[in-house]
Amino acid sequence: MRREEIIARGRNRIAERHNLVSMISGNSMVHAEINALMQLPDDLEGSDAILYTTMEPCPMRAGAIRVSHVPTTFYAARDAWGGSV
Repeated sequence: MRREEIIARGRNRIAERHNLVSMISGNSMVHAEINALMQLPDDLEGSDAILYTTMEPCPMRAGAIRVSHVPTTFYAARDAWGGSV
């Protein structure tokens, strides 16, 4: 039986000015996915990790997901303006 667990969480912190441990804030690049990806373990390559997000990733977030070796991404809503998946 496969065990599933949450290994990282993130949320948008664009307007927040204070940093929390292992998260960045106050910058236009601090989307939820970026903060979650920053918390991933280094040995994720080859894993079956799945990223769940509410909005279709933009090109910046899609690139970050790709280089983070997360093989699968699910999103709830398409982004007709900036989505790239």
